[in-house]
Amino acid sequence: MRGGAAPGDEPNLRTATYATAVMLGLHGLCYMGISVPAVIAPVVARDLGIEASLLGVLIANNYLFIMLSGLSCGLLIARYGAMRVCQASAALSGLGLLIGAVIGGGVFASSQWWGVAIPGSALAMVFAALLFVSIASLGFGMGLVNPVSSQVLFVATPSQHRSMVFSIKQMGSPIGTAVAGLVIPSLLLVTAWPVALVIISAPALLFVLLARHMPGYMLRYEQGGGGAGGARGAVAASRFRLGTFVEPVRIMWRALTMREMALMSMLLAINQMSVSAFLVTYLTLEVGHSLVTAGSLFAVTQLAGLVARIALGLTAERVFSPRRQLGLLGVIGGASAMLLAMVDANWSYMALASLCALFGATSLAWNGVLLAEVARLAGPGQVGSATGGVQTFMSAGAIVGPLVFSGLVAASGHYTMSFIVGAIPVLVMGTRMSLTRVPLADTK
Repeated sequence: MRGGAAPGDEPNLRTATYATAVMLGLHGLCYMGISVPAVIAPVVARDLGIEASLLGVLIANNYLFIMLSGLSCGLLIARYGAMRVCQASAALSGLGLLIGAVIGGGVFASSQWWGVAIPGSALAMVFAALLFVSIASLGFGMGLVNPVSSQVLFVATPSQHRSMVFSIKQMGSPIGTAVAGLVIPSLLLVTAWPVALVIISAPALLFVLLARHMPGYMLRYEQGGGGAGGARGAVAASRFRLGTFVEPVRIMWRALTMREMALMSMLLAINQMSVSAFLVTYLTLEVGHSLVTAGSLFAVTQLAGLVARIALGLTAERVFSPRRQLGLLGVIGGASAMLLAMVDANWSYMALASLCALFGATSLAWNGVLLAEVARLAGPGQVGSATGGVQTFMSAGAIVGPLVFSGLVAASGHYTMSFIVGAIPVLVMGTRMSLTRVPLADTK
C-alpha cells in the first residue's frame, strides 16, 4: 500500500493503521538489536574472558549514543524525510550486529592474520575500536526510532486514538526483546554466537530494502500538519549547532508538567534497565537456572509488557489520567523489582514467571502512555523535538541504571542490592504522582 491520505487530509484509522504497522516493525527490529547483548552476555563473557557484570558499561555507552541520536532526530527528519530516517535507523541496527559478529569471529584469538604477526596491543586497539563502532551503531539506530515514529503517528492518527496507537507502537520493544530472548539461546544450541548475530541482523537489513516501496506515503507525515514540503522548507537552512541538541531538553524543562514527565521517565528507565539488562545473567549466574530457562523468563517479561501496553493504551484517559497511571506503574514496578531481588533456586518456574510477568506488565509498558502525553503537551510543531528531549532523560536513566548496577555488583558480589537501589526512587516518585494532582498553575 503506497497510498493513504492525500497531503492535507485529516488523519483517519486507515492512515493510523498503516503508519503504526511500519513504526511497530521498525521499533521491534531496533529493540531486538540492542537487547542481544543482555541475552548473550554469559556466553560472550566466557568466550572473551571478561566479567559479565561489565555488560552495564556497554549498555550505558549504548544509551549515550541513543541520547545523542534522539537530540538530532528532529532536524534529520526535516532535512532528509521520515522514511530515510527510518531506513537509516534499521541499517545502523543491522550494521551494529554484523560488527559484533566480526568481534566474536575468532580473528582476535590469533596473533597472526594471514601469516602476518600482529602485536597484542594492536589486536586490543582494533578490538576496542570495533566494539565502540558496534555499540555506537546500535545506539544511533535505536535513538532515531522514538522521535521519528512519534512525529509520524501524531500527525497520522486521530487525537482520540493516540494513546492507543502510541502504546501499540511501543509494543515493538517487548516484541523485539522477546524474540531476542527466545531466538538467541535457541541459535546458540546449534551455532556460535557470532553466527547468531549475523542471522538476527538480517531482518533489519531487509527492512531497509522494503522501506524503499513506502516513502510516497510516509513523507506526507514528516513534520507537523503541513506535509513534507512545508516542514522541510521551513528548516531548509538549519544547520547542526549546539542549539540543535539543547533545544529538545529545553522544551522538556520549561513547564512543570513536562519536567515531571522527564524525571519520571528517567526513574522508570533506571528501574527497567537495572532489572531487564541483567535478568538473564542474574538468573543464570546467581540463581542457578540454565540459559534457556533464563531466556524464557526474560521472554515472559517482555511478552507481559507487550500485552500490558494494549491495556494501558485502552485505559489511558478513560480509567486513570496518564499522570496517575504512570504513578501507579512506578509503584508496582518498583515493588516487583524488589521481589525479584529475593528469589532463589527454591522458587518454582511458575512463581518466577508470574513475578517476571508482573514486572514486565508495569516496568516495561509505560513508554507509550508517557510518549503520548508528552506529544499532547508539546503540540503539533514540537512533537519530534519534545520526544527527542524526553528520550534524553530516558537514556540518562538507562545509562545511570546499568552503571550503578555494575558498580554495586562488583562491590558486593551479589545482585540483590542493585535491584533494590534501582527500585526505590521510582517507587517514591510513583507514590507522589499517584497521590497528588497536577499544579493548577501549569495546567493547559
